[in-house]
Amino acid sequence: MEYSCKNSPKDEQMALVLGDYSLIFRKGETEEVIAYANILSLRINKLSGKVYRMHLYPDGHRPIIISNQCFDKSGKLVDQSREYSLLVRVLHHHLKDKSKSVFSCGGNSEKIWQLIGISTIFFFLGSLLANYWSISLFNPYIQGSVLSGVAAAIIITLNARNLPKTYQPTEVPIQFLP
Repeated sequence: MEYSCKNSPKDEQMALVLGDYSLIFRKGETEEVIAYANILSLRINKLSGKVYRMHLYPDGHRPIIISNQCFDKSGKLVDQSREYSLLVRVLHHHLKDKSKSVFSCGGNSEKIWQLIGISTIFFFLGSLLANYWSISLFNPYIQGSVLSGVAAAIIITLNARNLPKTYQPTEVPIQFLP
């Protein structure tokens, strides 16, 4: 099976060719053979509207990002939802027996932790500055902790629908497929 796409008008055309024990990744003039056993993890997610993405994380390679929304040579958006769904299902079938990949769906937990970390730093610095300028409501460490906790709760609540979850390759969550 072969799936070709261009994730943005400026990107090079890329293709994934699924074989029995490996996949071939082509981008521009380069071609890499990646054994299914070397794929560490796979994450599928729904960005917005009708845009779906699959992230492959092979060992020793850069992540491969594939979308159902691709661009043709003229820069026009093309919906390849049927082909993308088939690719995801066939790849899961191959990885099920030939790899120890971790399968996850939803957002990227690293981004959520980064937001929480940035908000924690922001609120602690703000609390210390408020204390320095004598406009702090109470102890700056308690104030920073409370505000950071509230910010973390808000960030997690807003991302609750898209929190990362693991699944079995035989049970691909249909809400993350077009």
